[in-house]
Amino acid sequence: MDDETVAKAGTGGARALLDSAEDNLRRWLMEVDRLVAQSEDGDLPKVTEVSGTLSEILKVRRHIQDGIKHHERDVLHEENRIDTAPIDFDARRDEIGRRLARLRAVRDDG
Repeated sequence: MDDETVAKAGTGGARALLDSAEDNLRRWLMEVDRLVAQSEDGDLPKVTEVSGTLSEILKVRRHIQDGIKHHERDVLHEENRIDTAPIDFDARRDEIGRRLARLRAVRDDG
């Protein structure tokens, strides 16, 4: 996310959250690089060490995803919207009409 996007969203807190998540991810990717280099040198890392690193990376990933969801929800709330795209009421009305027609057809046949 670039500074312009953050400015448009008006959420400095989102930028701080993203920066924190990027720092955590960068730190864990450096750890993965260290483990790869260690294994290339013939000194295989312990399974628990690799497993722990992967577990931490997944936690960071979940943290980033949660932060993005919260940020998107907050932006929608600030704009008094319920979804990222406008709702097509005509399409919804047509879909409901088709479903009602199928239900009526089943009822009349039954």
